[in-house]
Amino acid sequence: MPLPKPRRRESQDDFISRCMANSVTTRDYPGQAQRYAVCQSQWEGRKANNMKLHGIAVNSLAGYEVRYEMKDGRQHIVAPVVILVEGVHSGTAGPIFYPLEEIRDFPGSWDGRPVTLGHPSVDDSAVSAGSPEMLDQYAIGTLFRTRFDPERRGLVSEIWVDVERARRMSREVLDSLMAGQPLEVSTGLWYEDSGGPGVWSGESFQTTARDF
Repeated sequence: MPLPKPRRRESQDDFISRCMANSVTTRDYPGQAQRYAVCQSQWEGRKANNMKLHGIAVNSLAGYEVRYEMKDGRQHIVAPVVILVEGVHSGTAGPIFYPLEEIRDFPGSWDGRPVTLGHPSVDDSAVSAGSPEMLDQYAIGTLFRTRFDPERRGLVSEIWVDVERARRMSREVLDSLMAGQPLEVSTGLWYEDSGGPGVWSGESFQTTARDF
């Protein structure tokens, strides 16, 4: 049997409660933290039954300067980052085209999203980073000041990395940030399929991402 999906006009609290008690989720995810993360991912994919999660390699941090800021009484190291640019991106769901008109809509909606070490997963299945358990396990910071950059034809932002959390979770990443050394960056997002295969600037893709 499939995992439960949100019903029309069902609230988030009602769905999470129903999902947590569902026979399939309790059987497949007996741990409460794992089950909550899966249910949260199901909720965040509620826009459409074919909403999917795509992890894509976007860019690498290189040649950047950092600064230090205080937030919530804690020191953060801040660095610029490219979240997503127009084009075909290959990742966990294959080559997908991300059109300009979708990328430049609502850049502020990215602010406050977690910066994680790797992509959160439960039993080798990708899940949302938005649950308390996944935040505790993976998050080292937050995105802020996201905007559309017309020259890059994409979204640029700042990663605010909690220095103490980063030191505890990955000293290697923190040292690289502090030294301005290159770092691989990838973006995980929910998207909805739109259309079939095509070609953009000589690159083939399987589908076009919308409402991500």
